[in-house]
Amino acid sequence: MMVAYKKEKIQWDFKKIDSEHYNITINDKQYTVKLNRFYSLNDSKSGYIIFEWNNQVYKAIISVDESYFYVTINGKNFIFKKIQEESYKTEIELEVSEILSPLSGTVTKIFVEPKQEIKKNDLLLIIESMKMENQIRAPKDATIENIFVKEKQKVETNQLLIKLI
Repeated sequence: MMVAYKKEKIQWDFKKIDSEHYNITINDKQYTVKLNRFYSLNDSKSGYIIFEWNNQVYKAIISVDESYFYVTINGKNFIFKKIQEESYKTEIELEVSEILSPLSGTVTKIFVEPKQEIKKNDLLLIIESMKMENQIRAPKDATIENIFVKEKQKVETNQLLIKLI
């Protein structure tokens, strides 16, 4: 995919190596990263990725709209403009098997149960934090293996909520 960052055109791509490693190519330079966690936030176009590169751990927050990719890595913000419209999907989303809490709060409603089949973007549960409801949605078509929280339970950031199969 071709994007622009501060008037510079950047060609990037990524390919899965194994269950947790990816090759990322940026302008013909290759980098290998280890994916530690990925979870979707409110919709399939926003999420957190925790990854390792050169023995350092990074947390990336990613959001996408029709024209831009918004990326924050360890607190530093980047905005990439899409140069050409492409349909794309991330292989990372397809590998998600654990839904983690993106923030601390209270589970107010659970919409699924174990062994239930779900579709991408289905509403799984709601976490209330600071009087705001945060919808946790399915990152892919899957089956609920287990639910590790109950309604009215307090949860912490990165706490395991649901396991998918």
